[in-house]
Amino acid sequence: GKNSGTILTVGFSNNNMSRGHGAQMWNGRSWFTFDTNAPLDIVTIGAQNIPPDTYPITVDVVGYQP
Repeated sequence: GKNSGTILTVGFSNNNMSRGHGAQMWNGRSWFTFDTNAPLDIVTIGAQNIPPDTYPITVDVVGYQP
């Protein structure tokens, strides 16, 4: 958190997987692809003690045009 220093473990919800195009292999890595305007749901993973705070989040989005 911004004030507490607490770190959250997050991931994609199962809803995201139904909106995606499945895993794609590129350069030996598995990537999930989504349409440009598809919403992504970020959820906490596992049991966590989450104090009230502000939690900034950064999502790295990669685009490639050959």
